[in-house]
Amino acid sequence: MRVRVKICCIETPEAAALAIRHGADALGLVGPMPSGTGIIDLETAGRIARSVPPPVASFLLSSATEPEEL
Repeated sequence: MRVRVKICCIETPEAAALAIRHGADALGLVGPMPSGTGIIDLETAGRIARSVPPPVASFLLSSATEPEEL
């Protein structure tokens, strides 16, 4: 059985590259939220997500409940 690791609150492409280089299987990007740490704008989240090579996954975490909020 293989343990998979997701690193959350990735804020920059450099942080994403570092996490991937050290074995991350997935990255969490924190988008629109009322508060918290690691919140980034959607343009930055998109740029980071596009830089993630397969098979590493990326996930956008948000409190938005409607597509218009994103």
